Amino acid sequence: GGKPQIKKAVIVAIPDDSARCQALFDGRVQVIRDVGERYLNKVKNNPEVEYLSRPGLGVTFLGINFGMKGPLAKRKVRQAVYLALDPKLLISESQAEAEPTDQLVTPYIVGHLPKFSSQRPQVKEARKLLKESGYPSGFTVDLEMSQTAALRSGSHIARQLKQLGIKVNIKGYDWQTMFGRLDKGASPFFLIGWSNSSGDASDFNDACLHSRVKGKYGNANWGGYSNKELDRQIEKSQSIID
Repeated sequence: GGKPQIKKAVIVAIPDDSARCQALFDGRVQVIRDVGERYLNKVKNNPEVEYLSRPGLGVTFLGINFGMKGPLAKRKVRQAVYLALDPKLLISESQAEAEPTDQLVTPYIVGHLPKFSSQRPQVKEARKLLKESGYPSGFTVDLEMSQTAALRSGSHIARQLKQLGIKVNIKGYDWQTMFGRLDKGASPFFLIGWSNSSGDASDFNDACLHSRVKGKYGNANWGGYSNKELDRQIEKSQSIID
């Protein structure tokens, strides 16, 4: 739209959420990003501040350790967990800034399927699958995540799965400990996020879905998932420019 009216911009680093918001309120800065959750309502309710929120490039999802025995090793159990969850309600209860999705990439990513959507929750179907898997009364499982996620979302996830009889013990860790457990394959069931910073789904496919090949693929495949046909398709996609 032509040359910008602003001739000069000064970027200031203010690490503390409170100080950053206060600088905005005081007029010492005109624009801030990454408003901490504790200050979100204060910013939204300030009549002198315009608040803008847009979907990003990251997706938060549940992961399964495929190398461990137990109920989650059964495909129908995993499907039951998926169908029992209500992402829209989780977002609302967690007061998180997010949008529900049934894909591992957002609409801004090349590789997103615009017309795909599964209807969730389907609790009745989930109970049926759990019964067919041999767990009509549910089971107990540990779900690991960051301390921040545990405080915000943990209890809500546990409550939704409890309706299937699945008792979820939420384990919150600092990120360094959490990453160490994921890297060693010690987490049976986990909540994690991934951002496709390049704008291409290959980021996720290469790192999280391809079998682990040291130095090449699967560096963030913390569940140990392995599918030779999928590996072949992911590698083939590397040479497709269009």
